[in-house]
Amino acid sequence: MSGIVAQALKSDSQRDFIDTLTKEDVWRAVCGFQKSLPDQSTFSRKWNNETYLFALEGAFTGLRQLVVMKQLPGELKYSPPILQALQHGYIPFLTDGTHISLSSKRFDFASRGYASKNKKREFGAKLHLTTDGLLTMPVAFTATEGKDNGSELLDDHLTEIGENWMSWFKNRQENSLTLLSIFDKGYWNVKRFWRLTAAGTCFICPKKKGAFKNDLVDQQPVSASDGDLKEFYIRRAGTEKPLRWISMKRKKDSTKHWELLTNILDLPAATIIALYKLRWKIEEFFKCLKHLLGLRRPLVESWVGFVQHLYFNLLLMMLLIYMLTLLGLPKWQTNILELKRLLVKSPEQPWSFNTLRIPLGSRFDSL
Repeated sequence: MSGIVAQALKSDSQRDFIDTLTKEDVWRAVCGFQKSLPDQSTFSRKWNNETYLFALEGAFTGLRQLVVMKQLPGELKYSPPILQALQHGYIPFLTDGTHISLSSKRFDFASRGYASKNKKREFGAKLHLTTDGLLTMPVAFTATEGKDNGSELLDDHLTEIGENWMSWFKNRQENSLTLLSIFDKGYWNVKRFWRLTAAGTCFICPKKKGAFKNDLVDQQPVSASDGDLKEFYIRRAGTEKPLRWISMKRKKDSTKHWELLTNILDLPAATIIALYKLRWKIEEFFKCLKHLLGLRRPLVESWVGFVQHLYFNLLLMMLLIYMLTLLGLPKWQTNILELKRLLVKSPEQPWSFNTLRIPLGSRFDSL
């Protein structure tokens, strides 16, 4: 635990944190150091060891079981689109990637990639991440060079999730659950869409202009109360289930439209649009990793050390999210700074959460 926190926190607090732990007998005993904990330089050198990857992978696999939430005191309050998706048996998962800018002089694996909406190319690496859509809990990730698009990694993540996700949720019958993958245009692949549809996996993503020109596209009737909503079914020879194209103005006085593609046929268009908006949660997750933790400041220069650095940051975020969820605070972004401060200030003591924004009715004095 001390390694997770020390590696993930911002660099200006790492040295103080290590010094504090050195004085704690509890941490010495837990970490197996009889006289003193390693200093920062020793710590950084040790994490070039590839053998630690197996332990970190095991910790990540174990912590993602927290999605199950078997010990939660009460039920979480989900937004209406999530509730409607859950009632129809759809469990949302969010996938996206983020560019981590790194110096090419210090990190020899750094390569040029798109780092912003303005398509600015910078040296760095990429983190491709899939989280659940309920708590934004990480469930699968892959690190690549900055130049790699990583579109094919979505298939790898969905395969990994498909093999494990049934055990992550309680009070659900397995035959009533359907995996729903939500992603952006960066993972656009028409063959993938038909393959997912045939396999029974649902998806929502933006539709590209000019796509499906060679397929049969039928406009579907909609209610007059739906305003400017347009819906189309896209059919291809040799496939049983069609794809669904939804087109709708974003605002009444706007010229911009939602253009979404999905294979979900039993949910209203407004719910499909609201579910796609959930993808913003993973953007907020990346923001927390980069600005609240130390994702942009790897301590180790090797590729192995960088991957382990990603593990540390993700593990810490998983712990923080789960702790705040236990306190009835699913909107963890508003409290994560205070929780991190308490984690550093008194890691071995019961924590008082009087300063956190706990809603009325919650009765948790310590965790």
